[in-house]
Amino acid sequence: MLITVAMAVYNGETYLREAIAGLKAQTYKQMEVVIVNDGSTDRTHDLLDTIQDPRFRVMHLPKNKGAANALNTAIRMARGQWIAIHDADDVSHPDRLEEQAAYIRSHPGLVAVGSLIRCILGTASLPDSFLQSTEQAFNTHVTPEQIIDGRFSACPLCHGSVVFSKQAFLEVGGYDTSYRIAYDYDLWTRLIDHGPIGKVNKVLYDYRVYPSSLSNKKWKDTYDEKLRSALLSLSKVCYADLDSPRLAVFAPNWLCRNLYHNVFPATRCKATLYIHDQYVLHVAKVNDLYRTGIIDGVMMSTLIDKGPVRQLLESFQANGMVINRNLFTI
Repeated sequence: MLITVAMAVYNGETYLREAIAGLKAQTYKQMEVVIVNDGSTDRTHDLLDTIQDPRFRVMHLPKNKGAANALNTAIRMARGQWIAIHDADDVSHPDRLEEQAAYIRSHPGLVAVGSLIRCILGTASLPDSFLQSTEQAFNTHVTPEQIIDGRFSACPLCHGSVVFSKQAFLEVGGYDTSYRIAYDYDLWTRLIDHGPIGKVNKVLYDYRVYPSSLSNKKWKDTYDEKLRSALLSLSKVCYADLDSPRLAVFAPNWLCRNLYHNVFPATRCKATLYIHDQYVLHVAKVNDLYRTGIIDGVMMSTLIDKGPVRQLLESFQANGMVINRNLFTI
């Protein structure tokens, strides 16, 4: 089973050697690596041109067009029927591909498999609590059932840790280049509908975390993109028979504004009611709206404190709503 490792890199000279060394050290031998240089302006071009390993192929794009476009390009070049994603600043453990290939063989029918991850630092320090929370976010959903259950509320897979079927990737349309940051989460929402996704319950990938990464610098933009993708997915999966599902939204005030201006207009969903304070006091009103058919479901942001979220979930479930059918935490 040939696995193609696909990597997009933009101005990645700082950590690129380490990423490549981890790939060269893989114990799995049926591997090729396709690296697309996405118009880098640092020494990335020169570093890539020094690679002598015949398993590696490099393409240099003249202009930066974003990671989603670069990865689509790499995957079109792939000879393997399975694609292993690898971020240019991360490190795969030597047995990563061997473990994931074995998992794929022992679980026929999977469209993708991830792994547990460990956070590593770049040149700047970060609190241990931040690293631990990031690891927990990516390592919580392990089984295919857990990944499906968490599909709307979190990104269940660390991007660079995943191996997926090239055929399934092409059938769901590949990476959507309209996403600048959350292109990985958007792909997972579509692959989950295509077939089961598993995860090797072992740390096989070191995920580098640093303050200047795009998702950390622009976390609100990241969150907006994830919300847009989640709403598109839930409208297709849970409300396929409705042109415009109507939701009551529980979220902080700033997020309600973002949803109104930036997110809902890009989806089929509509917000009938925005609630941004004293959340629990609105439960009876929202239950009435649902019972009388004025709304089709309830969406609540995970940025609300856990206490109110728990109370809201219990109250709406008591009224007959079902999580991931018409009751969503996003």
